[in-house]
Amino acid sequence: MNLIGVVDIGSNTTKAILGGLKEEAITLAGVGKSDTEGVRNGKIFHPGKTGESLKEAVGRAREMASEDPDSLFLGVSGNLINFSVKKATVSITSRDRVVKEEDIKRLKDMVSSDISGLHKSPIAVIPRDFILDGQKGSTDPVGLEARRLDLVATLVTIDEKSRRNFSRTVSRADLKEADILPAPVCLGHLLLSEEKLERGRVIVDFGMETTDLTIFKKGALQFHKTRKLGGTNLTGDIAAKLNIPREEARKIKHETDLSEYKTERKPLTSAAEEAEKAEEREGRDSMEVLSARLEEIFELLLSDIYDRGFGDLTRYRIHVTGGSSKLTGLTDFLNENFEERFQPGSPDQDIRGIIDVIENPVYSNALGLLTCITKGQFKDQKGDFTKKSREKPLSSRVLTKLKNLFESRAFPGL
Repeated sequence: MNLIGVVDIGSNTTKAILGGLKEEAITLAGVGKSDTEGVRNGKIFHPGKTGESLKEAVGRAREMASEDPDSLFLGVSGNLINFSVKKATVSITSRDRVVKEEDIKRLKDMVSSDISGLHKSPIAVIPRDFILDGQKGSTDPVGLEARRLDLVATLVTIDEKSRRNFSRTVSRADLKEADILPAPVCLGHLLLSEEKLERGRVIVDFGMETTDLTIFKKGALQFHKTRKLGGTNLTGDIAAKLNIPREEARKIKHETDLSEYKTERKPLTSAAEEAEKAEEREGRDSMEVLSARLEEIFELLLSDIYDRGFGDLTRYRIHVTGGSSKLTGLTDFLNENFEERFQPGSPDQDIRGIIDVIENPVYSNALGLLTCITKGQFKDQKGDFTKKSREKPLSSRVLTKLKNLFESRAFPGL
């Protein structure tokens, strides 16, 4: 099995997964997780600290797999990336007028170079449609005859500063190179079948510091937006309302069952009455705070869906994933408070190996990255992965230098 490494650097945790294709199924071989340092709202502001988190997560995954990956890919999402639709045209100049891979590469290169604004770097070109001599609808034109070929594609870019910070982070983790991939696109390929991607679906990635809304239709990403609202806002609201430390508030947040909490009081004994009253008030206050903030977040998301003209997709189930989607009773709460139907996002792919990882929404973005690579969604990306210590050993490098020195002196004219 060609072992592939993928990493999702979140604001709260860094997740690394090693896996690949085995008997046509995506198979997990190793997983590692570490607390993320040096990241705020998805942005790396301290590459040294983030690099240590990356190194720890990848190291744990390697240890479990007992093997180094052949390639490594990092996922990026949120406001760090930008999606734009571009079009490029080439003439088929070969004698037989048959479209070849080189023609596709030329088109992608043209799209990559069509960057508006300064300090942007392309990370992916995702074909949406190929048009042969004016005829739309081709998904793979290689081998077909045409005089002219047009490509309509989604260009994904990242600002240069963020890209440099990713490079510094990888370097601090003692890794050499790692390609960057758009996590929202890959998440769609994890959670949605080809049929659902074509008909259209909505995905909400409910994270710790941000929430990503991604809409797919006609087999491609149609809309993506990030809001700086997430699980930390819920924690902060509870801490402020109850005047307690954030760690205690976080515990209450995870203990609250959003689907079953009732405001009705049960009969109390006189001895325990005051304590029970205080506990009841605390539970009621925390539930009110959670309800208000969740309603605010998901009302904004639904407004985005309708404002962009995708309201018809709300008749299908909206897939909710991400670390904060693990709140107890969240989907029941959403279905009770909104007419739209929500469901937990779960993989719609054949993934085998570590069940606890496959079923945990915290790993959704990392699993999406692995799905994209193993299924060939980003064929141009290499993800060249070489641990610095995997270079030729010192003795080998010394011998090579001595050999070159000897040859240069023995044959000075060469």
